[in-house]
Amino acid sequence: ALYYRGINLKENIMAEIVLKTKGTFYKYIHYTHVSFIFPVEKIYRSIVVDFSYAPLFLEEQNPDLAGMMREALATQIYRNDEPYVSNVIQKAIPIKNQISIAIKGPDGWRGEHHFFPGEQRIRLGKDCTTDGFIGKQNTIGMYELILHVFAVYTDSCDYVLTVTGEN
Repeated sequence: ALYYRGINLKENIMAEIVLKTKGTFYKYIHYTHVSFIFPVEKIYRSIVVDFSYAPLFLEEQNPDLAGMMREALATQIYRNDEPYVSNVIQKAIPIKNQISIAIKGPDGWRGEHHFFPGEQRIRLGKDCTTDGFIGKQNTIGMYELILHVFAVYTDSCDYVLTVTGEN
């Protein structure tokens, strides 16, 4: 969104950036959780999380990829039976980096996404909540946004995370 003096110009909504960060994850990271804890100091009609990461897909197939996926399946969900593992690997191609978002508010769990589009917008609020998240009044207090880094297959994967409060 494009902002000028706190106004979301596209939607003409007063907005404030609550959290903005970026970083990089590197190849072979799997099943890692990164938390961002931040204060929300007033009640917003909606809290908007914009998250993107790139690259999304592994451009070339790495000969070690099947072994990496087998290891991830064995350590994350304790599966190493060949028919199951081969099926998962076959369905996973083309291989993509996999990072999802979970959110906790001061009054409890708000939800999570377990799909990996590379770019997503999550909206929290009483009347405007994204699927997978609990729709209710936003409250003042400490929020936690958790990036679930399931797997990074590319040499590096850059992310940008912005949380905005909208009145």
